[in-house]
Parts: sequence; C-alpha cells; structure tokens
Amino acid sequence: MQNSQQSSAGSDDHLLEKVLAERLAVAREKKRQERDKKFLDGASTKLNEALSQCAGEVRSAAESMEEIYSKFLLEYAASEDRIYHLWSAILKEHQHMEALIQNKIVAGTGSTKQCETRHISGLSKVKGACNDFESIMQQFLEDPKEVSDPE
Repeated sequence: MQNSQQSSAGSDDHLLEKVLAERLAVAREKKRQERDKKFLDGASTKLNEALSQCAGEVRSAAESMEEIYSKFLLEYAASEDRIYHLWSAILKEHQHMEALIQNKIVAGTGSTKQCETRHISGLSKVKGACNDFESIMQQFLEDPKEVSDPE
C-alpha cells in the first residue's frame, strides 16, 4: 500500500508539479504579455510623440515656405510694376523724341525748299551775269573801240 500510496503520492506530486508548471507557464506568459503590452504601449506613445513632432516640423516648414513664397510673389509683383513703369516712361520719351524729330523734318523740309528756291534764283542771276559778261566780251572782241570807258 505504501507503494500504492507512494505511487499515488508520486502521481499527485507529478500532477502538482504539472499544475504548478502550467500555472508558472501561464504566469510567465501573462507576465510576457504584460511586458509586451507595456513595451508596445510605450513604443506607441513614443511613436505618436515622434509623429506629432514630425507633423509639427512639417507644418512649420510648410508655413515657412508659404511665407517665403508669399514674400517672393509680393517682391516679384513689385519688380514687374517697376519694370512696367520704366517701359511706360521709355515709351513716352520715345513718343516725345519722335514728335521732335518729325517737327525738325517738317521744319527742315520747309527750309530746304526755301533754300532750293533761293539757290535756283541765285543760279539764274549768275547765269544772267555770265550771259551779260559773255555778250560784253563778244562786243569787245568784235570791236574794242565801241566799248567805251565808263569814265
């Protein structure tokens, strides 16, 4: 009986060991799961913090780029306005110079016609004088005595 009790006690011990081993395994598993959950929760929190920080940095960078772009657009528009005003001033000056040149051309054309008329008149007088001189010379050559001394 002792043997049977020992065997029964041995099997109870064995059963007890098995139950304790299972409970220990369950406790270890539960502890591992808690540790894993704690690790995942911590990692999730850190990841969320990192994502939040990155999102803030991205938002800040986007705002900075938007500010720089807005400033660029304003400066570009101001430059374009200055260029437009310069071209407008150049156009006005060009039109003014063109009008002055046109007035000079008109004035020069009138002066040229007047000069041509006087030149033709002068040439006519010179031709008349040459003809008179030639006729006097002809008379002198024909009969030098007929040409009297004006004194």
